[in-house]
Amino acid sequence: MFWVHLEAHVAASIEYRLSNSVHFPAQIEDVKKAFRFLRAHADEYGIDPNRVAIGGESAGGNLATMVGVTNGSREFDIGEYTEQSSQVSAVINYYGPAFLKQKHGTQSMNGVPLPETTGYSRTIRLLGFDPEKEPDRAARTAAQYYINKNTIPFFLAHGTGDTLVDISGSNEFCDILTQNNVPVEYYRIKNAAHMGMEFYQDEMSQRILAFLNKTLIVK
Repeated sequence: MFWVHLEAHVAASIEYRLSNSVHFPAQIEDVKKAFRFLRAHADEYGIDPNRVAIGGESAGGNLATMVGVTNGSREFDIGEYTEQSSQVSAVINYYGPAFLKQKHGTQSMNGVPLPETTGYSRTIRLLGFDPEKEPDRAARTAAQYYINKNTIPFFLAHGTGDTLVDISGSNEFCDILTQNNVPVEYYRIKNAAHMGMEFYQDEMSQRILAFLNKTLIVK
């Protein structure tokens, strides 16, 4: 995940509790607390608290998305430094699931089949309940629930050859952002697998830098 200054880019890697110890939305609360901590120590670390982006890959991409779409919602600001803002100005999501998997299905990683219920079991472990049995409650765990006209810009990238996180979710999420007039840049990388090296070439780095330079502007 990223903490960025427009002239001199600064990155902070955020740790958060995993689903084997706490349920949703504890992970969102942890990341928002990290941003509040960084703002409280902005002078010490030499960072600009007004120019902030968040990014992540895979599960981290989903979490970055959830933090971004809940911008301005104080219900997830739990713990220390609550006098500080947890706002971010842009989101970078590398092949993260836009929607938590709610159906059984077969997945694979680099051609290695995973157990049929793996994705669904992970979802239940993260949420702490079965989304099929509590659909109304599950709706609040999906990013599209929070999207509105004030939602911040998104940078999305996903590979068409991803067999772990289906690209159809990113396609649908991009459509929802567009329908709500949210600025979005979406790169579908042909044949790229989950965590494929195609995402880490200089061309993608330059696209991200251009996106950040365009979106992290103090108005």
